[in-house]
Amino acid sequence: MLSFFRKIRLTLLGNGSIGKYLKYAIGEIVLVVIGILLALQINNWNEDQKIQRKERILLQNLQEEFQTQISAMETYIEIQQLVIEDIEVIIEHYNNHGFTQLDSIFKRINDVSIRTTFTNQISSLTEMIASGEINILDNQDLKKDLLRFNQSMQTFMDITKNNNTYLIDQIMVPSVIKHSDFASYGYTDKLVEALTQFEGNLTTAKSKRKQHRDSVERILGNPENSLQFINQIVLRFNLATIQCKSNQILIEKARTILEKLENELSNS
Repeated sequence: MLSFFRKIRLTLLGNGSIGKYLKYAIGEIVLVVIGILLALQINNWNEDQKIQRKERILLQNLQEEFQTQISAMETYIEIQQLVIEDIEVIIEHYNNHGFTQLDSIFKRINDVSIRTTFTNQISSLTEMIASGEINILDNQDLKKDLLRFNQSMQTFMDITKNNNTYLIDQIMVPSVIKHSDFASYGYTDKLVEALTQFEGNLTTAKSKRKQHRDSVERILGNPENSLQFINQIVLRFNLATIQCKSNQILIEKARTILEKLENELSNS
């Protein structure tokens, strides 16, 4: 192609057609410029297509993981609500009978020692923020919502971890071991079922002896021990209530973001 244009230029020069040569040269330059611009435009279009495909993949990953996260948070709330129900029964029993006739509430007392780890199921969002890929998202409102949600999730995870460590592990577990017959009764069936859904199969060994109950009732017959234990039970109730409310707020935020993700995917 270049040799073809070169022959034309030489022919024009040979014929002394300087004016035609200049016009042709200018036209050739214009054609080259147009060709370059078209090539750049095609390249930009190709890059835009790559970005759009990448954005769609990111949106699809987020959609799937937000669905998983919402399901996990709903199960987390279910477990906390079971603990709340247990404690309501324990407090009613305490108001009516004190810490006697404990056979009917041992399982419920044991339930208050359970702890559930709250984990972030939306790993792609964490990776997007760390790598800067979140800037690929065209919807700026969605991007802001995702950043705020990630921060809220991290805060809730940190709080849950601290509550598990300092309240459940260091206070409730030792207290239940001292003030209940865990060896004979284990957890309630409802809690075992919910925990199995949340964390996998749960089995406990049992060793039932009447002396266990008598020993516990003797310990809780001491007014100071009784007061300390009921205070711990109420503290656990307050924690579970706060965790449920905070988690419900997160679920509502997650559902709002999920709806936006679905809208983005349907419009892309």
